[in-house]
Amino acid sequence: MDALLGRNVEMLRYSSAVIPFHSAKEKESGGTYHCLTEAEKRGIPAIGQAFQQWEAYQRGEWPVIHHVSGTPLSNFQSSPIRVSGVSYPTLEHAYQDSKTLIPAEREQIAQASSPAEAKKLGRDVTLREGWNEMRLTVMEGLLRAKFRDPAYRAALLATGDALIIEGNHWNDTFFGVCRGLGENHLGRLLMQLRNELRA
Repeated sequence: MDALLGRNVEMLRYSSAVIPFHSAKEKESGGTYHCLTEAEKRGIPAIGQAFQQWEAYQRGEWPVIHHVSGTPLSNFQSSPIRVSGVSYPTLEHAYQDSKTLIPAEREQIAQASSPAEAKKLGRDVTLREGWNEMRLTVMEGLLRAKFRDPAYRAALLATGDALIIEGNHWNDTFFGVCRGLGENHLGRLLMQLRNELRA
């Protein structure tokens, strides 16, 4: 038990918030309750109450979109975007182009014949300094630009309350989920934007 409680303290050391997956009806002597108690002591907020959604998901009652590939939500869909005076045929082109500041590399990506080709080229560019720290902000901005289009906005809103997962088989565990593992940042950003568009 001491090891588990120590693990909670270690996790909280690097956390700015916690999302509880527990029932608020019962206080526990260890585990989740201890973690939430420690978070409160440290001034770390608990965001939402995910237990009900988790139970609904387990029962198959929470709708889930397991893949965005081939849907209007995909970054590969034709969605002309203009960034800093440059026009891109898809969000994927714009995202991959944002990785580098080398003019020749950017021009090659912008003119790629397909989003798949743009993604391939983006794997070999000279990454701009601090790219890993800014990539979520870049993606969020591009998604906002894409979903200003009424057709795409309607498609996103039509997903209702579904959990959106960028399921994939190409080992993207940052923006998506591969073989059950991943941070699913694309899905999270899409759901965040969906909530904002409803407001």
